[in-house]
Amino acid sequence: MSMEFKLKEIPFVRPHDLYVAIRGEECPFLLESLGKKDRKARFTFLGCDPAAVIEIDQKGTEVKVLRDVGLEEERIREENPFDALEEIFKDLTFETKNPFGEKAFLGGLLGIFNYDAVYPAWLKKGRCTWNLRSILLL
Repeated sequence: MSMEFKLKEIPFVRPHDLYVAIRGEECPFLLESLGKKDRKARFTFLGCDPAAVIEIDQKGTEVKVLRDVGLEEERIREENPFDALEEIFKDLTFETKNPFGEKAFLGGLLGIFNYDAVYPAWLKKGRCTWNLRSILLL
């Protein structure tokens, strides 16, 4: 499966103002790079309205598809959440050339692991949620 993102440059808008505009949408987020204006602190990511939600808990991994993005709804039994994500996205490629360099995040899978998810063999109550975003502002 291949995904393509469309890039569009817009005039500068303060990140907080953009977040206020999208906060009524489903699953809005704002990830602000605070710090000096160096290579690591040059982006702010905003997004909403995921195309798919991937939830991982002690029962396994569940993919909920909200819009057609080439994923199928499924439940995967993997003890390690990273193995589950690898299984889901093993055939996914992105066709868009990244104008910010190959290490800059352009869009796609964005999520959160809670602190105990890094110990899947020790703790059985870890949970994380990942969203495949169809709208991302940076």
